[in-house]
Amino acid sequence: RRVLFRSDTWLYEALEQYPIRGLSGIVIGSLSPWYESVCLHFGARPTVADYTTIVSKTTRIKSIRVEDLYKMENEFDFAISISSVEHDGLGAYETPLEPDADLLAMRKLSQAVKPGGLAFFNVPVGLEKVTYPEYRTYGRTRFPKLIECWQIEKSWSFHEEYYDVDDPPEPFFVLRNAK
Repeated sequence: RRVLFRSDTWLYEALEQYPIRGLSGIVIGSLSPWYESVCLHFGARPTVADYTTIVSKTTRIKSIRVEDLYKMENEFDFAISISSVEHDGLGAYETPLEPDADLLAMRKLSQAVKPGGLAFFNVPVGLEKVTYPEYRTYGRTRFPKLIECWQIEKSWSFHEEYYDVDDPPEPFFVLRNAK
């Protein structure tokens, strides 16, 4: 049984406000098919991308490797990345070591999502730090770089004063592809 996280509640609210019915979406870094199931529930066609090969036992969920995603352009209407990008490049979850893999991932994601498409997204925001090998916390410097190809459409629990807090709540964002 899966524990419901605060970001899940915000995701459901966001999907009510920004419907995905009939759209194609990419889910980044899913350890279990939870967010793919959410896509199906809201009427979308999900594809999951991961560094490892994911075997889907249903034709309703496609799977690809991250390196294949990085070659795509304007393929998806939306993306879902919940607590995934902050791990990229740190060696956790079989990601190769690369200091700017998170920044690259968000740029590549903006290429794979159609112009004007949405990303339902969260990462830790607070005092900037790396908790190696697990995750990054994004502050005043790195967070704007992370979303430089995106515009914040809406946010839940995001306040700029969180940049000065060591352990703030993880905000949730709806980002619009600005390319």
